Amino acid sequence: MMWWNDTGIVMCAGGWRLPMAWANLAILRALGCNLPVEIWHLPGELTSAAVRLLQLVSARPRLLPAQPQIRGFWTMPFAIAATGFKRVIHLGSDLTPLSNLSQLLEDPRLLQSGSLLTTDIGDVRLRDWYPDAWTRLGLSPPQCPGLARCRPAWESDGSIMFFDLQKCPIGPM
Repeated sequence: MMWWNDTGIVMCAGGWRLPMAWANLAILRALGCNLPVEIWHLPGELTSAAVRLLQLVSARPRLLPAQPQIRGFWTMPFAIAATGFKRVIHLGSDLTPLSNLSQLLEDPRLLQSGSLLTTDIGDVRLRDWYPDAWTRLGLSPPQCPGLARCRPAWESDGSIMFFDLQKCPIGPM
């Protein structure tokens, strides 16, 4: 297929998340997924033994620059922006795959829009950080006259996301 050489998996894992990431990558490999994998980490999060373990599942360590605001969950957008892949599958280190995810790269919604996101389990309006996350960015949070009259405002779950970065350009971070 045409996309194979510029498509890969991006995962942020280091420190205590690395054993989960490694186990989940081993499962993905056993399910037949042969896509290249980048494991993005912060300085000091991988030992030389960890690098050797990643080689066993054909994963390449990639170093994110050390910046105080980049920690934990927030490493994800920086890793996606820094990868050399044109088509990216982002997997959370705690996502246990139940099938080879490669077939989703041909999903018509991804091919048309350039992104395919999974929903989380709840309505974003019920989260403790709503609406501050919007207003701090100068945005208006989703509104409705009452919860009974509104469709749920589902949030995206970052555990699994697909992006065609040629269709979804990333601006400066």
